Amino acid sequence: MYMLRLISAVLHEARGSTVPDEALDLRPGELALLVPLVGILLALSAWPAGISHHSFARDAPTQQVEAQFR
Repeated sequence: MYMLRLISAVLHEARGSTVPDEALDLRPGELALLVPLVGILLALSAWPAGISHHSFARDAPTQQVEAQFR
């Protein structure tokens, strides 16, 4: 849906008459949901070991995964 809006904004110079100037792209409730998710995504992109090193006991993921497939 947002890609359609982007393409429409790029291809058309002016807004149509049915879109008021005070129309928001994202409402405050939507921003309250998206901002923390984007923050978490950026934090995990910068430091993925924060999750992966705590997922396995004694920091031995290879041994635990191999043990599951035996």
